[in-house]
This record gives sequence, C-alpha cells and structure tokens, in this order.
Amino acid sequence: MESHRLWYIRNVELFHSLKDEDIEAISSQSTCVDFVRGQEICASGNGNRYAYIIRTGNVRLIMHSPSGKQLTVAILKPGDVIGGSDLFGTETHGESAEAISPCTLFKVPVDLLYGFAKDRPEFSLRINKEVNKSRMLVMNRMQDVLFLTVMERLARLILRLADEFPGTTTSGKRFVNIRLTHQEFADLIGANREAVSATLIKMRRSRCVSSVQGYLVLIDEEALKGTASQQAAA
Repeated sequence: MESHRLWYIRNVELFHSLKDEDIEAISSQSTCVDFVRGQEICASGNGNRYAYIIRTGNVRLIMHSPSGKQLTVAILKPGDVIGGSDLFGTETHGESAEAISPCTLFKVPVDLLYGFAKDRPEFSLRINKEVNKSRMLVMNRMQDVLFLTVMERLARLILRLADEFPGTTTSGKRFVNIRLTHQEFADLIGANREAVSATLIKMRRSRCVSSVQGYLVLIDEEALKGTASQQAAA
C-alpha cells in the first residue's frame, strides 16, 4: 500500500516540482480516508489542518451564500488536491468540499505543504495558480447565474462536463461520464431543481440529450452549442 501511495502522490500534477524526499515525506505523513456520497470532507474558513488528494471518486466544491443557498463551483477528479488555498489563508468564505460518489482520499497535513510552499518557489507558484483558477471558477459561475437563462446555463454545463468527464457510446455519441442528480445539476448552475428538471424534459423532447442508465448523452451537440452561445450572440 505504501509503495502504491508513493507512486500515486508522485504523479499528482501539483507535486511535479517537488523533490523525491518531499514526495516521500508527503506519502509517509498522509493517511488514507474514505467518504460516502454526500459526506462533507472539509469546510472553508475553519482553519483546516489537512489538505486532501483524491485517489478515487469525485468531489464537489460548494460556495454557500449567507441565505443558505449553494452553488457548486467545480467537480474534482482523482489526482486533484483539495485545500491548496488554506496554505495562503485566502479561502472563499462559505466554500466547502463534499463527496458526490464514494471516495478514497489521502489526507495530508497542511503544515507540511506550507513548509514546502515557503521553501520551494515553484511549488508556491503552482499552488497560487490553483487558487486563482478556483477564484475564476467562482466568478464565471456567478456571471452565468446573473446573465444567462437556465436553458443556456444548462447547455453550457452539459458541454463542459462532456469535456471534463468524457465518455462515448457505441453509436459514437458523447456522454457525461459521471452520474449527477437533478439537484446536483441545479447546484452547478445556480438554479432550483424544478427548473432544471423542466429544462431537461424540454431538451429530451427536442432530441438534444437523452438519459441512459443515469448518464446524460449528447444527441445533438450543435443544438446544445447554439443554445449555449445565444447570450454571446445577443
């Protein structure tokens, strides 16, 4: 198990600039933890003592509003790291991480990574880029919520998820290779579940998408792209 963990951590993109002894330190000081679907992994603003490396499963990052509403700003995959912004003390208020499938993660002390960030400029730069990317995701999601219709937001989301979680049917159609509930789609575009369900029904009736065993299949990508770009063309 230890050798497998070392191999896996060494291949995490964020850690490519670290030395072999750094990777070995991360491996030896990390522990393997399991989460079930819907379980909170960490909450922002709580002074998290650990960062997490996703080994298997998927995790969503959620931004919470003061009124209790939530917006999913990203879905993370194996190899992604949760908690990089803790190293700079700049986490977005109200952001948390939650498992959206059974997950196995490596839990790493933040203090260990913080030491590397102080002493390794290239590693610090990589983390800073990840933090800035997370901020941009939040900004882009907020702009979509403010300016796009539910139909336009959902079309954009489906196309993006098909790129991030690619799958291809036997007939050559692309599909989103991750199962999401209507509520999870709603959280990803800042809408309510009823609006998302109604919009998906419209998309199915117009033969833009279909659902097969819980996976969303892109039947007419050109129509989806047309819907997703309507705001830009307006």
